[in-house]
Amino acid sequence: MKKSLIALALASVFVAPAAMADDVKVYGTVDMSFGSSGNGTNSATQISSNVTKIGFKGSEDLGDGLAAVWQIEQQIDLANTDTASAKAQKTGFASRNSFLGLKGDSWGTVLMGIHDTPYKIATRHLDPFGDGIGDNRALMGKGHDSRLSNVLAYISPSMNGFTAAAAYVAGANVLPAAAVTTKGDAVSLALMYDQNPFKVHFGYQNVKFGDAGTGLLAGTAGDKTTAWKLGGNYDFGMATIGAIYEHIGSSGVSAAYANDAKKHNDWTINGVIKVSGSDAVKLAYVKVGDTGNVINTGAKQTSIGYDHNMSKRTKLYFVYSHVSNDSAAAYGLADTSTGNPTAAGAAGQSVHAFGIGIKHAF
Repeated sequence: MKKSLIALALASVFVAPAAMADDVKVYGTVDMSFGSSGNGTNSATQISSNVTKIGFKGSEDLGDGLAAVWQIEQQIDLANTDTASAKAQKTGFASRNSFLGLKGDSWGTVLMGIHDTPYKIATRHLDPFGDGIGDNRALMGKGHDSRLSNVLAYISPSMNGFTAAAAYVAGANVLPAAAVTTKGDAVSLALMYDQNPFKVHFGYQNVKFGDAGTGLLAGTAGDKTTAWKLGGNYDFGMATIGAIYEHIGSSGVSAAYANDAKKHNDWTINGVIKVSGSDAVKLAYVKVGDTGNVINTGAKQTSIGYDHNMSKRTKLYFVYSHVSNDSAAAYGLADTSTGNPTAAGAAGQSVHAFGIGIKHAF
């Protein structure tokens, strides 16, 4: 009896605040896999906690079609207790999209905080291997497909299938110890058309580096990098075919960015074939060209996967991905897992990984 009363008292402590709020929701994803990866020199087999996350979001109706909206989201590592690792950065509180903003039924949403840039939003969900071993960010969107802090963003409502997004990213979030000549910043844009069975999305981003920049904005003042991409897919019913093309250029004062040193083009084509109502095969091929004027600095990535949906929220999956580097390239697989050692080896080596896992959304 005493245990029941204690449990009831504890429950009331946590439920009462939630009941006072307007429309507070808890959501997330748990994604665990068993697999192996190798780079021609080293290999490892382990359990990986992929993009496992938990979030809290809510809204308050302010009347006249206006609402206050907020979200706090973080990634969680269920397989790695090494808090000193670089990947532990992903598991800090509010490490993912976390913001406060205002939403109007007729004019859209304005928000401030940590958020994916519109450039990233434009094509992220067009990648059937997104947030997994076969993620096309192994070769595409290098640096530009980012989630940044100090974001002021606007997202429009859908208008006849069109949605627009724009963001300004301030470069410095702390006062520097010494004088700073230039503070980095970024402007990011996206225009997306979604009208089944067809989607086409465009993204543009301009990043200016500064001495006080953080993350993507860190570098040498005077350097800048610009990217644009066009992607889309078509749903045929039993199969969906998609493609993305991207161009990244650069200019600046440092040796790394002068004379188009970082310029390159990349593209991907992918498909999802429904085998049954609950099963699908996924395929993707990605290619990145030479960087700047340096020959043999490109790479190719091939990925294959199989999904079996056990319910609307739970699925079993298999995925295999292989990156083949040119003789002067050293790309690795995308670092989307908190426990997957996918760093590339020496130039010209191949990198590969497979995973067998289960993913549950709540």
